Amino acid sequence: MIPTYNRSRYLKEALESVLRQDPGRDRMQIGVLDNATSTFDVKHMIENISPGRIEYIRHSKNIGGIKNINSCIAASRGLYVHILHDDDMVLEDFYLIMEDAILENSTGTIFMAPIIGIDENGHEIGRSFPPCASPGVIQNFRLEQAFSNRAPTQTLVIPRAVYERVGGYTESLSFTPDWEMAFRAASDGCAVAATTTKPLAAARWHSGSDSAKIIQGTRHIIEMKTTIDELVGRLTQSEKANVHRKKYSFPAMAAAHYASILKNSGNKWGALINLCGALMLEPTAARLKSLIRELLPTR
Repeated sequence: MIPTYNRSRYLKEALESVLRQDPGRDRMQIGVLDNATSTFDVKHMIENISPGRIEYIRHSKNIGGIKNINSCIAASRGLYVHILHDDDMVLEDFYLIMEDAILENSTGTIFMAPIIGIDENGHEIGRSFPPCASPGVIQNFRLEQAFSNRAPTQTLVIPRAVYERVGGYTESLSFTPDWEMAFRAASDGCAVAATTTKPLAAARWHSGSDSAKIIQGTRHIIEMKTTIDELVGRLTQSEKANVHRKKYSFPAMAAAHYASILKNSGNKWGALINLCGALMLEPTAARLKSLIRELLPTR
């Protein structure tokens, strides 16, 4: 299921990546949920790409990104749901490998796999891996997920029955809904790595993405902190007893990384905001030095 809004080029690439692996309508539903796109005719594009194969639902007005993702879940009919954002892509054998993982781990309530990061033109810029050494059930995933987002969003496959039990994505969140959803899904059973070596999806980083816009302010910093506070509060006492880490290390590291991205793109103010956020989350000498270096004029 693909939620979309005003992304003609990337949506086409996302759909083509899915259709290259299409096992047929009797085995997989392919649907696009259009959040009132205004820049091009989504339905016309879909019909040109694959006439009659892709289901199309258009909202009469923009209902918000997270609510549109929940609309994808509501419109799904299969036993398992894969949400693919309109600027990302699946890679070779995604659905075959996921199907094998599901058959081998029937109690799994969330399935994931490695991803690559790509830029606006599809060039690889990095990789991300699930937090385990071998395929199968990920040990201590719930505990790890409380402190950092270990779930590659673009690959998440969740049983529809799990969504029915634990609910959809939290619509009050804009930066961490996938992080929080993965925690809830894993808490309903167990998290499974379909593979640990072969990337199965591509996550696109581009200036027009929701994340690229959010990291220029403070909302993502606040949301990462409050998400950790909320998820840690849901841990059992025995889980909390096994915690030996600084609570906000992950969001501090993420904010420092975003500062570097924004600085390289010429957004010095956004970089400063993120460095201040990193220092607030993790008040160490190293974080303070990074902020001072950014504030001092270069020679």
